Amino acid sequence: MGLGQITKEHFENIPLKTMGTDVTLYRVRYSEDFRGTKTTTFGTAISIKAVIQQRSQTFIETEAGRFQESPAFMMSKIGDRIKKGDKIKDGDKTWRVLNTINRHGIFVYSDLYLYEDKEEDEISLTGSDDDEGGVAPSGPVRE
Repeated sequence: MGLGQITKEHFENIPLKTMGTDVTLYRVRYSEDFRGTKTTTFGTAISIKAVIQQRSQTFIETEAGRFQESPAFMMSKIGDRIKKGDKIKDGDKTWRVLNTINRHGIFVYSDLYLYEDKEEDEISLTGSDDDEGGVAPSGPVRE
């Protein structure tokens, strides 16, 4: 079976049912006040089913610090409307979405990075929501 023959239903009935897990999605919202102060907030929790796969740990050393390359990826339904910056809770881990790629209208592939859920540790993202490439977090990953 070639990629052209795979449908959304195949994705939902095979990998999502067999390897999928229930996770909680918090949609990101960015706002700016009249002074130009930017604020990041998250919407109410939405339960979705997704496949999250962790990768082996690899790090990039830079002058700004030590960055962990995207430690995980997620596959989810297109209808879940995952966006860059959204927060995903999977058990005791909290992830942020680094980027999203629509895979031929079948599913959405997203790179994830670990996120500490503290206001002072907020990691901002650069780029627009329309980017299809990776966007690096602006701060070092805490180990």
